[in-house]
Amino acid sequence: MTYHARNTPLVSNKDAHSYIPYPISKQFSLLLGALAIAIEAERDIENVDVFNPAFDGWLEESERAWDRVTDIQLVLKKMPIRRVEDQPLKMLGFMMHLAMSSETRTELQAVQSFAQREPHRLQCPGRDALAHRITSMLAQGQFLLGAIGGLEVFQPVIEGDLLSDTFVA
Repeated sequence: MTYHARNTPLVSNKDAHSYIPYPISKQFSLLLGALAIAIEAERDIENVDVFNPAFDGWLEESERAWDRVTDIQLVLKKMPIRRVEDQPLKMLGFMMHLAMSSETRTELQAVQSFAQREPHRLQCPGRDALAHRITSMLAQGQFLLGAIGGLEVFQPVIEGDLLSDTFVA
């Protein structure tokens, strides 16, 4: 009979002092939280009647949330890499910026497929408590990157290639 069932990895049970957050991991953690809030704020207004009296407030809340995400991304972009574990965090932060800046569906899909083409760029080396926490942040970030692509605000209205075909006589 089993008396104990382990449901967390052993590295998670290590001493909390073995994880020392560096500036990039702190900033990336802020980015994850701000991005989750911005995505939910955007989802709140996606299928709402624009004539709803509360719509203006929801729209302002969404715009403020996206401004906060952009501000955090700019700070993250300027931070120097101090350890090898910072590289995938900075790369994923940049990919989120590219996804939010994409103007066509092709650009957005290229950013989202990067993880499948170059998985080593978004992996944290090591198997210690630090690597485990960074890997968890990367997994959450990749989930949010996928969620960005599903938002209507980041879906191009007319694909660039289709636009030129439409007006050719």
